[in-house]
Amino acid sequence: MSDTHERIIQVNKSFLAPDSMNIARYINFTELIDLLETQELHFTNSHYFEDGYEGEIPINFFKGWSDESKKNYLNLINSIKDIRNVYVNCWNKFENESYALWKIYTNPKNGICIKTTIGRLKSALRNSDIKIYKIKYIDSYKDMITKTEPAYYYRDEGTLSINTRLMETLKFKPYDYENEVRAIYVDYSKDHCKRFKVNLNLLIEDIFVSPFAPDWFYNLVKKIVWNRYKIDNNIKIRRSDIRVTKY
Repeated sequence: MSDTHERIIQVNKSFLAPDSMNIARYINFTELIDLLETQELHFTNSHYFEDGYEGEIPINFFKGWSDESKKNYLNLINSIKDIRNVYVNCWNKFENESYALWKIYTNPKNGICIKTTIGRLKSALRNSDIKIYKIKYIDSYKDMITKTEPAYYYRDEGTLSINTRLMETLKFKPYDYENEVRAIYVDYSKDHCKRFKVNLNLLIEDIFVSPFAPDWFYNLVKKIVWNRYKIDNNIKIRRSDIRVTKY
């Protein structure tokens, strides 16, 4: 094993989560239909994310570097910025449902939460070029406090070699309520998004229906998932455990 590969493994250890970790994705009903219809997961180019710090290099990444080394690294990053793109499919660590995430990520009247595990996600994708990382939340992008080490992305296919630091595994502390887990694919392309085939029976463990959704919507989800799309009826479809007042 090369020194470079060993270095990547050591740095990435702090970003890796066990296959048993429960994760969830909060989506709208239309996104559920798209998933069922295409059997593909949608990965968005990180350039289009709302977070203004997305992909930015924190100043403390360079703690201990010489001015010349910092300059050379920034020149290298700028030279590949237009051809290197990071595609992300976002999940959240799942211990319990999140009232906030229902509100933020879904239309409450037709929201869906898909629960799975990191191991199931890997098995369902069957693509070793897609890496899965826990996000680290940092206090500042502007202060030289504690040195920040983002994860690596490494892929070597002979004709295509990518060895890059993933600033997209870092986020600003105000977002830490998300407990985000990211499936990441890096490529030399300029697409707005990429789509990857996924085995839904392997991927989906449970489906939760929004606590704000009416009963008829809950029944509709069951009919569509089990009857129309013939998804394994061992997959649980259930109402949210959150109870809200009906007005």
